[in-house]
Amino acid sequence: IRARLINARTALVNASRGLLNAYGMVLPQRMATCRALIVDKLETDQAKLTPRSPEVCWQLYDEFRAVEQRLAYDDEKLAARGQAHRACQRLQPIPGIGPVSATALSAAIGDVTQVKPGRQLAAGLGWGPREHATGGTPRWLGFRKRGNGYLRNLWVHGARATRRGIETQH
Repeated sequence: IRARLINARTALVNASRGLLNAYGMVLPQRMATCRALIVDKLETDQAKLTPRSPEVCWQLYDEFRAVEQRLAYDDEKLAARGQAHRACQRLQPIPGIGPVSATALSAAIGDVTQVKPGRQLAAGLGWGPREHATGGTPRWLGFRKRGNGYLRNLWVHGARATRRGIETQH
């Protein structure tokens, strides 16, 4: 549900940016910057728009705000769940894993004691490299795209955020 809401939010921002771009009002791609500038653009450059366009733009903006409020509510509930669940509490100190990733990972894995080696867990989640072996010579082909795509997406975003944090420290 959260991934669907994020996709809907992205679609609404892109629709707003595209509509305003048709009237010569360019908004940046970055979500936070676009969120801050869209109201200002609609109010200051209203003369560039056709009579019906402001109404449509404000409707898109209202939908966007509703989706953002729903996402904020869901994130708040996930954070509360992450604080209450013991397995999530153990996962969250790991760099790149926050309440959303911890709750999703905890839900996907279930009882960790049932999975003995870590490689088995990684393979079950689709987080292992693909291998092609002929004549006893293994070749690694990159990472597989199997398993839970939502978890993989959270994993990649967590790794990016961790890397960005490390780069800013140095």
